[in-house]
Amino acid sequence: MLKYLLQRLALAAATLWFIATLVFCSARLTGDPTHWLLPEDAPPQARQELRESLGLDRPLLAQYGTYLTGLIRGQVATSYYEPRPVREILMERLPNTLRLAGLALAGTWLFGLLLGGLAAVNHNGVLDRTIVAVASLVSAVPSFVVAIGMILMFSVVLRILPTSGTGTWRNLVMPVATLTLLGAAGLVRLVRGSLLETLDQDFVRTARAKGLRRWGTVGKHAMRNAAIPLLTVFGTQLGALVAGTVVVETVFAWPGLGRAIVAAVNTRDFPLLQTSILLVSGTVIACNLLVDLLYPMVDPRVRLGG
Repeated sequence: MLKYLLQRLALAAATLWFIATLVFCSARLTGDPTHWLLPEDAPPQARQELRESLGLDRPLLAQYGTYLTGLIRGQVATSYYEPRPVREILMERLPNTLRLAGLALAGTWLFGLLLGGLAAVNHNGVLDRTIVAVASLVSAVPSFVVAIGMILMFSVVLRILPTSGTGTWRNLVMPVATLTLLGAAGLVRLVRGSLLETLDQDFVRTARAKGLRRWGTVGKHAMRNAAIPLLTVFGTQLGALVAGTVVVETVFAWPGLGRAIVAAVNTRDFPLLQTSILLVSGTVIACNLLVDLLYPMVDPRVRLGG
């Protein structure tokens, strides 16, 4: 167990290093940040002085070395666009993203398990076919299309929900609904497939023969044995949720990490962009590691290597 944990931690560190390097190189391909920080008619000398103050006049390898050294030492970078530490900016936006993603994740699994269970129990029935058809249709629609459609329906036509802001619970409805709808659409088919495979096994038929009701069989036996593939997809779905959050926060002007990443890309704010993506990537990697460690608790037959 300890050996396996150390191996996974080493792999996580290598993955974060690769992501940090990729983001560092990709960010510098977008152009010179001084074009955003100074007016177009700024003299070349002023632009050069700004580049020197930001350390952008140094060789790329020297900048990369300083960047990695800062990460290892935990040094706080300063935003180019907002003259304050990146940590302050992220700590302001992180609670908004956690609230949005947390509610969406809960809604995704609630509706995914419920509708997937209904589809499996009514296999080949009208309800099953309807749920699968709707889920397949929703999965094919991009997140920004769903978000814009909700704005047109509930804000423009019905005028019952605000299009942006964080003031009340009403501001959360459409962003959470968008992420939940897209996440649940993919989860429904997975739950349905896992349950159908489990419901066809001998121990489930035995439980039914002993008089256990259909939903009791699903809840007590089938769902637990179908949990391994569902647990596996949790990490993947978390990554998809993070990606969807970037789009949804931008469409609904939600002040979270996703919108901060988009703003950092547009303004070439390298420190904010690099730190934001590393924070998101680290969260996804940590959740995947936690999922791996939970396998033996869900199914005692699973043994971790090492």
